[in-house]
Amino acid sequence: MNFLLILSIATGCLCFILLAYIWYLKKDKIGKKNSLQNDLFLDNLSLPYFYKTDLLYYNKAFKNAFGIRAKEVISELMTYPKNESSILELTFDNGIKKSVQLFFTPLLDSDKHPIGHSGILVDVSTFLRNKQTLVLKKERMEFALDALEAGTWDWDIEKENFFFSKQSRMILGYDEDEKIIPNLSSWLNLVHPKDIASVNEALATHLNHTTSLFCIEHRIRNSEPLQWVRVQGKAFFNHAGKATRMIGTFIDITNIKNEEEMKTQENDLFHAFFEHLPSMAFIKNKTGNYLYLNTAYQQFIGFKPWHMKTAHELFDAKTAKQIGESDRLALYEGIWEHSIDFKTPMGEKETKIMYKFPIQNNQGEKLLCGFSVTINKSLY
Repeated sequence: MNFLLILSIATGCLCFILLAYIWYLKKDKIGKKNSLQNDLFLDNLSLPYFYKTDLLYYNKAFKNAFGIRAKEVISELMTYPKNESSILELTFDNGIKKSVQLFFTPLLDSDKHPIGHSGILVDVSTFLRNKQTLVLKKERMEFALDALEAGTWDWDIEKENFFFSKQSRMILGYDEDEKIIPNLSSWLNLVHPKDIASVNEALATHLNHTTSLFCIEHRIRNSEPLQWVRVQGKAFFNHAGKATRMIGTFIDITNIKNEEEMKTQENDLFHAFFEHLPSMAFIKNKTGNYLYLNTAYQQFIGFKPWHMKTAHELFDAKTAKQIGESDRLALYEGIWEHSIDFKTPMGEKETKIMYKFPIQNNQGEKLLCGFSVTINKSLY
């Protein structure tokens, strides 16, 4: 919209210069027989126009805009600086206030002596509203980016120019006053060697129209402690399908990656705990299909295939019936402690206390998990 505003102002200036030029060519003084007051060109001009010397003239557009207040408005306009354009608010004949840009130019006689001034008005209210809307949107976007701690970048592919915002420079580790060569390499050279292949592949894939959005996470080379960034962007293509520009953001995700790493370590630790637990441990869904058996449980059943199988597929009918009933009591009646007799592959009888309790996964599905303690072992 800034471009349109400038275009509007330039158009007004051009019209004004043209009118002044016509005035200069056709007049040697105000008041001759072929006076500009009768000039059909000015009367049919869509922009409000006036001039004031010892005479006063305004065209039809000016009269339609201000009605009986036309002379009063001209008197007000003549108080504005004559050597520059001015933006002001005027109340039109319909009672609506509008922002207009006033352009003045001096009027000269045939000897090039100043004899007055002429002015033209350009309605810029729409452009100013659009400009204000854009400024508001820009402020909102900057606020959102600040809240995300995101930096912006803009890659002019045709001119091979790469713009980094101040926040982008900080995220990538550049000093505030450090000079950056404005090209793509100033970013790619900072990508960790282990990540550069995936970054290049993702970038090429997006520029080839394969993906609608470019998004990649990578580490920063030589950062200490190790720093991670998420890079997102979108390319714009010309009519031939060639990428001409790409804009996007850098977001520091180091804290997120550190938290993920901590959770991974915690999960690995808990997994190692259950895998080395000397007693049997399991997780199954509410229909009785096993989702997890630890090493001790797998060893007890002879390392036979177990995933998504039920107790009826892994044990004899008597044991499976005991397991099924204890599952029901744990899931629906809140009874957690159960005594179950198992038959081992060696033909021994083991009585185990099974502790079972329900949990929920991330999707809200109820699961049953538990572990055992052997209290007796004998031959059948």
